[in-house]
Amino acid sequence: MAENTDKEPIDKRANTQSENFSEEITPTADTETNNPNQETENMEVHHHAHAHGKKNWKAYFWEFLMLFLAVFCGFLAEYQLEHVIEHQREKKFAALLYIDLKSDTAGFNLLDSNMLKAITKYKSSKADLINSKKLPDSTFARIASELWSGFEIRYTPTTFNQMKTSGSLRYIHNDSLIAKLSNYYDKRIPDIAKHFDFVNEKLHTQIEPIFAEYFTIFDNSAEKFIWTSANGYLNRSESSDMIIKNRLYLYYFGVAYTRNVMLKRINEKADQLLKLLKEEYHLN
Repeated sequence: MAENTDKEPIDKRANTQSENFSEEITPTADTETNNPNQETENMEVHHHAHAHGKKNWKAYFWEFLMLFLAVFCGFLAEYQLEHVIEHQREKKFAALLYIDLKSDTAGFNLLDSNMLKAITKYKSSKADLINSKKLPDSTFARIASELWSGFEIRYTPTTFNQMKTSGSLRYIHNDSLIAKLSNYYDKRIPDIAKHFDFVNEKLHTQIEPIFAEYFTIFDNSAEKFIWTSANGYLNRSESSDMIIKNRLYLYYFGVAYTRNVMLKRINEKADQLLKLLKEEYHLN
């Protein structure tokens, strides 16, 4: 009986431990079973924490505004740069035009001085030519031959023609200045060039042939031309004197008109343009 009594507590303890062991395992199984759901919930919570909310019209408006301002500012910067470059080109061309016109006026003034000297010489010799009968042949020939004088007008349209053909006249924003430049180069210069062509044509077709016919203008012994010291008058007559005097008169009438009207006018136009360019672009 004593042995049975001892065995029962042992079996009871074994059963108790077995029950306790099974009870301890059961929660572990439950925990493992619940983990996937918890992880899913955790992932969903984590995912929603980083999700963006739906944009409203204000957000879209500010994004559009910032993009528009960036593009607009870029356009303004490019426009300003182009404006600066065009202004620099405008001033460069204006300076070149100024140099060309300076050269023109210098040439016009020199030509005016030479024409005035020739006209003055003709006027001082006119009385002797009129009374040519009293002059010896050599004297008359010398006076007439000293009045032989040709004139050539020079101008520099290089910059204007370059600007016109390349479309660079658009750089000049003063419409009045463009109109005056066009009038000067496209109208005034061709007009005065025609007048000088006419005068020189008279010299070559009217004066020189009559000189060659009646005057000794070439010294055979020295083998040189003696334009200002002609010492011979071949086959002189009243008719030949009259032809020479008339042709010299007509020639110098044309020279005087070209100088007093056409050359004076073109010189004034050039001076006006120089003043306009100087004031507009502060040139020296």
